[in-house]
Amino acid sequence: MTVKSSFAALCAIASLTIAMPAFAQTTLEACYQKATTQSAMNACLKQELNNVRSEYRALVETAQKEISEQDRVMGNNIGSTSFEKANLAFDRYVTEQCNFAKAVAGGGDNASLANLSCQINLLYWRMGIIENVLAK
Repeated sequence: MTVKSSFAALCAIASLTIAMPAFAQTTLEACYQKATTQSAMNACLKQELNNVRSEYRALVETAQKEISEQDRVMGNNIGSTSFEKANLAFDRYVTEQCNFAKAVAGGGDNASLANLSCQINLLYWRMGIIENVLAK
């Protein structure tokens, strides 16, 4: 196994260690357990990324509502403006960071695995941050 393929495999495995909802976890666990090729792993990662994106969009929508309500009470829009800027910056960061992971992994399935795993991990990370901020 080359360094690049080891990196892609590590990224794929790392995405599995992040907590997932039970319904998605069962389906994804089965997918990953059956995945014996990089192409099959790629399909599992795409499925996971779709699930994570849906969760992320729902969380951002909930956060926007809560932040807007807080802004209304405070008589300003500082929270909403800051959250919007943070979301835009995060989107740019995901693009650049995951393009970097893809480039380092080389071509083909390794690059795809690295890119998908990167996006999944960063979205889970961001969701944790948003949840922590909302919990305060």
